[in-house]
This record gives sequence, C-alpha cells and structure tokens, in this order.
Amino acid sequence: MTRQRSLHDTLNEIAFDPLLRTLAADLPFERLGALAGYLAGADPYGEADFVRRALSRVGATDGAGVERFFEHQLWCAWREARWQSGAMAAEPGRFRVAGREWLDETAGAPTIIVAPMTVTLSDAVMCIRRLLRERPFTIYGEGIEAIDGGGLPEDRIAGGGLKAVRAIRATLGRNGVLCTYPDFVYRGHPAQPASLFGAPRPISSGFLSLGAASGTMLLPCVLLREREGIVARLEEPIRIELDGRGPEARRAALPEIAQVVAELLESLIRRAPEQWLLLPTLTFESPQMAARG
Repeated sequence: MTRQRSLHDTLNEIAFDPLLRTLAADLPFERLGALAGYLAGADPYGEADFVRRALSRVGATDGAGVERFFEHQLWCAWREARWQSGAMAAEPGRFRVAGREWLDETAGAPTIIVAPMTVTLSDAVMCIRRLLRERPFTIYGEGIEAIDGGGLPEDRIAGGGLKAVRAIRATLGRNGVLCTYPDFVYRGHPAQPASLFGAPRPISSGFLSLGAASGTMLLPCVLLREREGIVARLEEPIRIELDGRGPEARRAALPEIAQVVAELLESLIRRAPEQWLLLPTLTFESPQMAARG
C-alpha cells in the first residue's frame, strides 16, 4: 500500500529538491502564499481538520487561523529554498530583538534556550548568530549538519552521541548557551512526560538533565515572522535551584522541570499559535515523535 503523501513531504521538497527549490526561490512569496487558501479549503492532504482542532485546543478560535497556519508553512519552505539556493545569504531580511534585557540577565550563567519550532532551520541559525553575537553557544538538532544556509561554523554544531554531550557540557561550562528545540523528541530517544495544552507531551530526558543543574538559566524565546523579517521575543528567564547537587537530586527534579518547560512553551506558542510548525501534533500522532507517555 502506498503511503499518502503529506504536506510536510511536499514542503520539504520545495525547500531541498534542487529543481523545486530553484523554482520556488525565484518566485515572490505572494505567488506561493496564494496557495494557503487552497490548502485550507480544498484540503488536498487531509490535514486541515487536525490544524483546526489544534488551534481550538490552544484557544485560537479565529476562523482564518487554518489558512494562516498553511501560509506560514509555505513561507518557511520558501525561505529555506532561498537559503539553500543562495538567494537569501546576501539579503536575510530584517531581524530585531524584543526583551534583550532578559538575555543580558543570563550573562555569567549556563543558559538553555526554551523555544518552540516556529521558523525554518536556516532562519533559526541566522537569528541565533545575530542574537547571541560573541557569546559561546552550541546548536543541537537532528540533521543540522546538512543545513548550511545559515553559514554556521562547524564548532558551533554539537553533533551527535557522546560528542554532542561533551560539546554541550563544554559550552555550558563556559557559561554559554545551548540552542535546541524541546518541543519535539524523536522516537527511540528517552523522554519525560509532561502536559502541553492539556495533552501528554514528551520532553527529552537529555535536555532536562542538562537543565537540572543548580545555577542553570532557562531562557524563553520565540522567533516570529514579522512583515518581511523575524523578531526574537524573549521572556524572563528561570534559574534552576536544587536543594541537592548530586545525581539523585537532579533525577528527582526532572518531572518538575519538564512541566516548567512545557508551561514556558505554552506561553510562547500562544503569542502566535498559527506560526508553531508542530501545531498539528497536538491532535495527531506523528510517527517520528516519541510516545506521549
């Protein structure tokens, strides 16, 4: 039996297929954006109802939310196509920071950014570089080595396995910043259950273990599309303080920290739920995502 094609498959090809990305990169976004109404109305991939129910779960009842969600998905694929074709490097667009004082507050402390997935990976890399400037940071993510649109130096990529653990711990040990997405855990990876918008949600155990160290700062951040650019909105950081500093105290703190992370994600997603790329996972089971618990 042939698996039904998903919108994600098509968008991935727009972003990375050599021919399709070249065609997409040369188009003004309005040409692609006009397809959002078609995706919401004709629903060729059978995903509109999942999106509609997910928007309702986060409290977004605006009837235009489904179309805006598909438009943002198309915008992200178009942006990545432009990064991968080289069209974006010379003109990445406007970027600004709202709440930089919260980043400044984390100076001198190991810091972990808590951010939902709202933009394409190359855009995320670009924003991180412009946000953190000279501060030490490392980025962890599946397949990030294949993304070169943002021009990320190799020593900023954590890698995988034990190499990633060593790179991340070294960065945090220098009071640097870990950048990764905690809102998605791949199947087969250890995870801690939490509640997100009233539904079970797995949070990476490795991510939580890194955060469960006294003095670590959790910095909420969301990257949002804004006219022709992106804004990084930061919120007040949370400092982790544990009564004990040993492994047992850290393990005991994981469920509480998992829920703190989930609540931070909820607050950030509510700013613009139609821009959360993982919105449909609230109402359907992703075959790539870890079990909900």
